[in-house]
Amino acid sequence: MKQELRVLAGGACACGRGVDARWHGHGCPGGEDLPLVSSWSGALVGWHTDPPPLLDVLVQLGRIPRFAGATTREFSVLQHSLHVWKLATMQNPGVALAALLHDAAEILTGDIPTPFKPDDFGALEREWVEHAAGCWGITENWGAVWPSVKQLDAQALRIEGKFLTAHGGWRTTESPHALEWVLHMQHGGADGETLALAARILRGAGGRI
Repeated sequence: MKQELRVLAGGACACGRGVDARWHGHGCPGGEDLPLVSSWSGALVGWHTDPPPLLDVLVQLGRIPRFAGATTREFSVLQHSLHVWKLATMQNPGVALAALLHDAAEILTGDIPTPFKPDDFGALEREWVEHAAGCWGITENWGAVWPSVKQLDAQALRIEGKFLTAHGGWRTTESPHALEWVLHMQHGGADGETLALAARILRGAGGRI
C-alpha cells in the first residue's frame, strides 16, 4: 500500500516550476499540508505538484491492474494505454500521443472503476496530465484532443470488458484486433516490451525519459 506523506505547499518541484497555484482549487489551499505519495524512483508527487520522471509513470502504469484486477488474465493500465494508442493510430492519428498518456494521473489513484469516479475527476485528471506532459517536454493541444481521446478510451473499455472480463454484459461488435496486438507483446513491468515500446514512442515525440 502506498504510504501517504505530507509537506507544506510552496516547495520546488521536478521541472523547477514549484507548486502551481491552480492546484489549490482542488481542496489544497496554499499554506496547508498537502497529501503526496512516493513514485517508483522515490519522488513525492500529488495533484498539486509537478510529475515524477516519465519512466516512473510507465513502470507504475505497467503494474496497476485494469478493472480493479477483475480480468481473466493480467492486464495493466499501461497495456490499456497502448490499446487506446493503437486504436488512435488506426482511426485518428493526430491524437495518438495524447491517447498514450491519457491515464498517467492514475499513478496517484490507481485505476478507479468508472462508476466510482467522482464527478469532477475527469477534469482534474486532464489538468494533471496536461501539466505533466509539459514538464516532460511533450507539447499537445489537450483541450482540442481530449474529447477524441475519451471516445477512443470508451471504445477500448468496451472491447476490454467483452474480451478480458467474465461479465457477460459487454455488448459490442467492435474488432479486438488492437487489443490482440497489445496482448501479443511480452509484458514484464520495468523490462517488458510494452514499456519499451511506450518509452520509444514518447522519446520520439520529444519526451524526456
